[in-house]
Amino acid sequence: MIYGIIYIILFLFQFTHNSVVYFGYREFKEDRGVIRVIFPGAGVFFLSCYMAVNKVTSVKCKYKYLWLAFALIGVIINIMQVTRQAIVVMLLMYLVHFLRNVKLPYKIATIAVFVLAGYIFINSRNTISTGLAEQQKTDASAGPDYIRVLSAKHFLTEFSPNMLSRILGNGFYNLDSNYGRHIKYLEENYGYYLTDVGVIEVYIAFGVFALLGYILIFVKSFTIPLPPEYQYLKYYLWMVMLTSFTSDSLISTGFLITTVLVLYCYQRFYEKRKFDLFYLKLATGSK
Repeated sequence: MIYGIIYIILFLFQFTHNSVVYFGYREFKEDRGVIRVIFPGAGVFFLSCYMAVNKVTSVKCKYKYLWLAFALIGVIINIMQVTRQAIVVMLLMYLVHFLRNVKLPYKIATIAVFVLAGYIFINSRNTISTGLAEQQKTDASAGPDYIRVLSAKHFLTEFSPNMLSRILGNGFYNLDSNYGRHIKYLEENYGYYLTDVGVIEVYIAFGVFALLGYILIFVKSFTIPLPPEYQYLKYYLWMVMLTSFTSDSLISTGFLITTVLVLYCYQRFYEKRKFDLFYLKLATGSK
């Protein structure tokens, strides 16, 4: 949670001083109605937001209004980064959490608040909502010529040189190698970015077995039970998986450390459950 707070503070500093790149590796430009700050380390930010929203409905938790405030600030920060998919998925995870954990009157109130807030934001005609709407219209009107569709088609059908690479992947690229220079050529001349096609990047780099591994992780996120106070681990994994279609969240350095931490927590709960079941069998058998 502390790292989430640090992320918010540093993001706001960078956002208000966007003429100089203090954090990140590329110049910030106006996009979708705002100077778009691509801020590193998003994984810990999203995890802290889901932790906060989990705390709001926790019976044992104190200072629920502070946690709620943090969760709402997280939404604002996410909107300021104008990444449509991340905004939608975060709101969806919040909605799922409240609908699962509050009584019926609060469920109705939650849906009403979400609908009302969405309506107000869309019709507010501020620069961000207008920019997001215009970008959505532009992308939708492109149809099959949408750059991400063309990029995905190229990487799936033309990029890998042989069958072995199609199965095992091409490996991760170094920009100083011929492989890396070819990636750079595609970016600069065609606008084909591996990071824009998400899960296809995983396939191109690591092959079919990596995809199967991520699918297994996604399935296990549903089947491995977690205590109520740790449901935020699920929300984080679901967000990473759902946003992986048009982002590099699966293997991005901004998410990877947090993802490993979440998977480690899952592993601990899985092993604890196995131990408890084994101990229960022994205790039952001894009787």
